Amino acid sequence: MDIVLGIIDQIIRVFSLFWWVALPIAVFLFFWEFWIMYIRNKFIQGIEWVLLEIKIPQNIEKTPKAMVQVFSEMIASYSFGFNSVARYLEGKVENWISFEMIGYNGGVHFYVYIPSKLRNLLESAIYAQYSEAEINEVEDYTQVLASTLPNSVYDLWGTELILGRENCYQIKH
Repeated sequence: MDIVLGIIDQIIRVFSLFWWVALPIAVFLFFWEFWIMYIRNKFIQGIEWVLLEIKIPQNIEKTPKAMVQVFSEMIASYSFGFNSVARYLEGKVENWISFEMIGYNGGVHFYVYIPSKLRNLLESAIYAQYSEAEINEVEDYTQVLASTLPNSVYDLWGTELILGRENCYQIKH
C-alpha cells in the first residue's frame, strides 16, 4: 500500500511542476475538436443542393457498363485531399452525392441529390450514356410524407448497405 501511495505522491509532484504545460495543451485539443465540428457544419450548411429526377426510357438496351461509366465520370468531383487551410480554416469536406431509387405510383423513380455546382457534371455524364434520358429538377419527395412512418396511409421500408469486408469485387470488369 505504501508503494502505491508513493507512486501517486510522485505523480502529483510531477504534475504540480508541469501543469502549466499540460493544461494549455489539453484545453487546446479540447477546443480544437469543437472548432473543427463548427467550421465543418458551417461549410456543409452553405452547400446548395438540388434534387434531380432521372427518367430513362425503358426500351434502352445498355449493359451495366453504361452506368459504371456514369459513376466513373462522377469521380471527377473528388478533390483527392484538401490543403490544410481549406480543411482546418474553411471546414471543407468532400462532396457527396446520393443516388436514390423510390417506388411509388406503381413505378420506380430514380433521383439524385447533389450539390448544385456538380449538376452539369452529372447531366453530361448521364446524357453521354443515355442520350434520350430526361433530367428534371423536382421538389423533395420526402416533404409530402407524414412525420411518423409507417402509418395507416404509407407502408415504408428502407435500408442502408454496409460492406461486411473490404471491396473484394470490382464494379468495373
